[in-house]
Amino acid sequence: MFENKRKLVIILLIAGIVVLLLLIAILFLWPKNAVSPKITDDNSQIKNQGIKTNVDLIPSSPDRIREEQSYPLGLKQLAMSFAERYGSYSSDSGSKNLNDLVPLASSNMIAKINQSSQLADQSTSTAMFRGFTTKALSFELGDLKSDTASVIVSTQRLTYLGPGKEPNISYRKIELKFIKIGTEWKVDDAVWK
Repeated sequence: MFENKRKLVIILLIAGIVVLLLLIAILFLWPKNAVSPKITDDNSQIKNQGIKTNVDLIPSSPDRIREEQSYPLGLKQLAMSFAERYGSYSSDSGSKNLNDLVPLASSNMIAKINQSSQLADQSTSTAMFRGFTTKALSFELGDLKSDTASVIVSTQRLTYLGPGKEPNISYRKIELKFIKIGTEWKVDDAVWK
């Protein structure tokens, strides 16, 4: 019996070595068909296996260029992000979303956020779950000056009242007034419409 186990181990060991040697031979002897990309002298085209690829970028339209130049850097993203967080609430987390907005707000807006935070914290004591999820849909630049701006963000709000219930969907606009403090835009006021 000991002799049979020893023969089996030796046969398995030899079979393993043969399989390993075959794999190594295949890796080293297998023909390499892949051609590395060649960069032309002007670096504008890449030749890969005889196929010429060229990326044509479509120039922006004059309307698109004017639109992008009329928005101060980051104002659109700031407005849409602020609207989503300002319009979202959960009775489970209280005023956490509002407190996250403080670095984006002026002192005037911070006072409004603190007032809303107190109301949000008071309503967390209810036994029934309540929450709002707001998604920014579009951005419209109103008045723009060197140190002030006004924008309107259109939003979609899902209102949840109780666990397992279907949300109520509504659409609202929020007008955000910005002031420039140093080089940064800060939200100075927010009014739901």
